[in-house]
Amino acid sequence: MIITLEGVPAVGKSTIAKILESEFGFYRVAEVNELFPLRPSPESDLWYAKRQIERAKIARGFPNSVLDGDVFQVVWFSWLYPELKISDPGSVMEFLLANASSISLPSFYCYLYVENDCRFEREKVREAARGHNYEQFLRKFNRYADMLEPQMALFEAIDREYPGWVLLHENKDAQLAIRKMLGKRIPDPPNTHEYLSWLKAWLLRNEASRFKRVRLK
Repeated sequence: MIITLEGVPAVGKSTIAKILESEFGFYRVAEVNELFPLRPSPESDLWYAKRQIERAKIARGFPNSVLDGDVFQVVWFSWLYPELKISDPGSVMEFLLANASSISLPSFYCYLYVENDCRFEREKVREAARGHNYEQFLRKFNRYADMLEPQMALFEAIDREYPGWVLLHENKDAQLAIRKMLGKRIPDPPNTHEYLSWLKAWLLRNEASRFKRVRLK
């Protein structure tokens, strides 16, 4: 079984992934920035996408694994924030489609969310533990203040297209979230190429800006 955890920063993805690892024997596949800390300079448009494919391959090598973050974030993050010009989403998507046969999809997604005030407090505690001051924390919180609505709209759309493949869960309690995940009926995931083709079409039809509702602190 492969579970992919997703959600905006400070909703508890890493906390749940680490509990699944330590208490339930899952292999935790960290996000790219933790797993591959040495990044080339300059960095090619496809470097991040290639590392995401490596994450998918790592997850496939264990009976039970949990991906801390979606392999296809490399595409939809550019959809969320096109003004950042992180990479060319078109060329990245074509690369992923060309390599679809080597990318295993998760058994299911668990999309985690919390109320904005809860995320604010969690992010504040997390950034303080990292040695960041209040101003640094606030900049980071506000950087992703408009991320929830479009990201959730995407995962709700995935669930409509592939019923049962996404577990949407308000993460008030990590152990409750884990019980829901481990008790979930596992659906048959779609074909990778089919899914990527659907994702490409959905992102082109729906601009992220139509979903955004800025909630700055």
